[in-house]
Amino acid sequence: MNQNPDDLRILAPREMKPKLDYLHREVQRAAGRQINRRQALGLGGMAIFAAAAAACGTTSTGGSTKTSSGSSLTGKPLENHVEIYNWSEYDDPSTFTKFTQLPAEKKAGMTVHQTFYSSNDELLAKLHAGGTSYDIIVPSQNAVAELIAENSLMALDKTLLPNLKYLDPSFLKPSYDPTGDYHVIKDFGITMFFYNNKIITEKPATMLDFYHLLPKYVSKGRTNLLDGAEEVVPLALMALGLDPNTGSQADLNKVKSFLLSLRPGVTTIDSSAYINDAIAGKIILSQGWNGDVRRIVQGRAKQGDITPVIPHAASEIWADNWCIPATAPHPVAAHAWINWLLTPSTAVTEMNYHNYKIPMPTALAQLPAALRDDPLFNVPKSYTDNYHYILNVSPQVVEARTQIYSEFKAA
Repeated sequence: MNQNPDDLRILAPREMKPKLDYLHREVQRAAGRQINRRQALGLGGMAIFAAAAAACGTTSTGGSTKTSSGSSLTGKPLENHVEIYNWSEYDDPSTFTKFTQLPAEKKAGMTVHQTFYSSNDELLAKLHAGGTSYDIIVPSQNAVAELIAENSLMALDKTLLPNLKYLDPSFLKPSYDPTGDYHVIKDFGITMFFYNNKIITEKPATMLDFYHLLPKYVSKGRTNLLDGAEEVVPLALMALGLDPNTGSQADLNKVKSFLLSLRPGVTTIDSSAYINDAIAGKIILSQGWNGDVRRIVQGRAKQGDITPVIPHAASEIWADNWCIPATAPHPVAAHAWINWLLTPSTAVTEMNYHNYKIPMPTALAQLPAALRDDPLFNVPKSYTDNYHYILNVSPQVVEARTQIYSEFKAA
């Protein structure tokens, strides 16, 4: 079904949060390690892809009032610090240095500090536990919708974001933020898979093909699934032709049986080391996120043994967003940071670094053709028309996924 991003419909954001013990486990699991944004998507898979969105229920208004009037920042001085809570390795290091050396920022003595999370659930748990020191966060869409519903995000002062004019207008007011007041899109991508073509002789084309190859080739080398309940369960549901966000017990039972039958064919369930391991030749069959897979293909170019597969039929699309918490202590500096990331030259630097698409025509036109025309970066719409968003539609669905995932991982 071909629709514009503005047609994206998100099921009602969660009015209840996942059980605190589950959130605690997620935070503890990630404690002490910094994981690349695409190395641990966690509970934030719902996304938007340019002009390729699927209707997913009723329109959400977010249920939020503006927690901080943008006009209240007019005339306020630029602060001298930005505290960012982000996925690690998700921005070019030079982006930070150049920001602090901009004329106004340099005059203010600007500094930037980052800490990292490994999933949207960890981000939400931190904010719910009283994390009030952050000026910038980078949630995925379902997390944005939840934070809007909780009045936890600051309404953006558009007068401080003149570079918004460079973004594709279709990304300014998606249904998860219908007024466009609480987010600026960072980048977006898909979930796919890759295989070693010197070992695997078949030519898999769908995610279901991928799953069917696992038991056949596990004895030939390492096979890998992306980690996390919100990857393992919904991706398998989609492969079976089912709704990735289903709460149907029959569907959940079916996907549980399917996954458990495949478990002997899965060597590792990992999202934190698969890039380097694949480049080192240690993985023969794995799921991956498109920017990561592009890096793997480049890393194995000499051997020429990695075939990337953008799945036909169904898979996942996702996007991440710049947001300012309602409690941000340095809101003017936070706006300055977002505006800097919206500078076309900065967007070019960022895309060359992380290999994910930013919907900014001016910047896209400046990319080297090798990146701009690569389908692993610029995924054809003929594929994404069939892709879906992984949503946190209710605490019951989140808990059901978690239970299936836990049994699968322990099997």
